[in-house]
Amino acid sequence: MIDKQTTSNPNSPVEVKVRDIRLDALKGFLGILVVVGHVFFAYTPSGESSWVVNFCYSFHMFLFIFISGFLIGNKEHNSKWLWHRFKRIIIPYLIWTTFSFFWDYKNLSVKKYFFTVFLQPAYWYLLVLFLCDCFLFLIKLISKNTVSEIIFSVLFILLFNIFTILHIGDEVESIKMLAIYFPYYFAGYFAKKHELKMPHLLFYFALVLYPLSMILYDYGNSAHLINCINSLLNSLNLQDGLRNNIIKISDKLVFPLYNHYLVAALGCMFWWFIFGKIAKIKIVTFFSFLGKYTLQLYLLAGYFFHDYFANRLLNECFLCVISIILVLIISKIIEKNKVLNRILFG
Repeated sequence: MIDKQTTSNPNSPVEVKVRDIRLDALKGFLGILVVVGHVFFAYTPSGESSWVVNFCYSFHMFLFIFISGFLIGNKEHNSKWLWHRFKRIIIPYLIWTTFSFFWDYKNLSVKKYFFTVFLQPAYWYLLVLFLCDCFLFLIKLISKNTVSEIIFSVLFILLFNIFTILHIGDEVESIKMLAIYFPYYFAGYFAKKHELKMPHLLFYFALVLYPLSMILYDYGNSAHLINCINSLLNSLNLQDGLRNNIIKISDKLVFPLYNHYLVAALGCMFWWFIFGKIAKIKIVTFFSFLGKYTLQLYLLAGYFFHDYFANRLLNECFLCVISIILVLIISKIIEKNKVLNRILFG
């Protein structure tokens, strides 16, 4: 899952593959945010808003899925590639989903297991990532050129979002997540395939606009944004019926668009730019080391979440640190057995 760039030594006929340090470091940084976000989300009292949760969830999984698309941009997306992706993604997914199912549930049933695996997955990122691979494979199969690739990808994105807006299959959480994340996956793939470079002006805009956009951002809660829209509408002296309809549309459409496609996109550009600039700083070495274990952090960290201290903030900080350390220790032990490591972590 690590991006590799091929470089040629003029004095040697052998091509050497080297890591893209920025991608490794970004993955390590995002892996930390996955742990931090999960800890603070789990231990923040219901109804309260946590700035830590808002920060993590505003961009971290979006940038993860963008990088995942970016990493496969130069691959040949044929049936052999898709089978390889299945082995790398779905086999660990099924193993860990089954393990978590027996770990979490007391009243076990086939129906609950089916829901856990396919409809409301605990490790949704892996399932959604493979679904993104499948739809990219389908797009490549039916596309004849770049224009048709874009057209079919837009059609798939619209279809996914129509299902979500019309509440078709509300219990299918994996489709909802696919609707949200496939645009970022395809954008990463497309950017790498065509070696696109974003104008620096857009990154500078993101440096300013991302922090500003966070003022109205509240993960999973539209109340703050809707209240601001409501205040604006009140100042326009609109009829109650029209104002209420606008509020309903804002809650169903404007809020997810704002969170998923404005704030998230700005956050992705912000941190992509930042890590491009700090790639030579020593702390990046630490992040790039963690970048090799992001899947392990995603899969294992939650098993170490417990109440160790009465003070909530102290407990949250301790959990972030100890869970990362324990995951690294376990990963290093499992790493010694290459077959087991491949089965469990792709």
